[in-house]
Amino acid sequence: MPSMKPGDFARSLSASSAATPPANRLSDPVDGGFHEPTRQSPLHAAPSSSPPPASPEQTAALRDALRAAIEALTEEKQRHDDLTQAQDRCRGERREVELALADTRDRLDALQRDSRAVAYGYLRGEDTRLPLGEIEAKLALHRDELSRLDEIDRALSSELARCEERLRDGERKRRQAVSDVLAADSAFLALIAELDHAWARLRSGQGGNLSGWEDCPVARSDARANAGRAAP
Repeated sequence: MPSMKPGDFARSLSASSAATPPANRLSDPVDGGFHEPTRQSPLHAAPSSSPPPASPEQTAALRDALRAAIEALTEEKQRHDDLTQAQDRCRGERREVELALADTRDRLDALQRDSRAVAYGYLRGEDTRLPLGEIEAKLALHRDELSRLDEIDRALSSELARCEERLRDGERKRRQAVSDVLAADSAFLALIAELDHAWARLRSGQGGNLSGWEDCPVARSDARANAGRAAP
């Protein structure tokens, strides 16, 4: 069994929500659930007293911060989607220009190879001037368009990389804000206290007779869920 009780572990999470960088957190209560922490010395265990619940003003401020983090993350996700669609469109246009360039180059090669038609056309007194200037102008136009689209694609790739970095940071801030709101909630603090009681009963060998557990809101919720599954 871990040396830190679940309640102490949960309190350490609550305390870390305001004092510890996210990379050093023990757990994410929303996305990862509560896991047993790694073994540590009792000298480094979190204190056994629960932090006081947040005031209504503090709770409102925490929820505002969470709302802002979610909105910022949603906006960044939409920006990433728009940039991805723009890059797909750019690359589609580039493929079309590449095909047009290849067709124009084939036409020029064919005209330059057809010397026999030029000879007999001159013999018949026909205008044998080839539209080389027009075709070469089209080739230059296609090459310029390819260069322009390549530049746009590089710019979009760079911005997508920056956007993905902002998405990672935004997700970290969202998780931080969720942890802050949860750790300041009175129901969460009540759960910490009940975890302490349950852990103490388990350690004392009374795990088979957890007196009072049936009155816990978590136990009542579990009982209702089990009853619903058992119903025909």
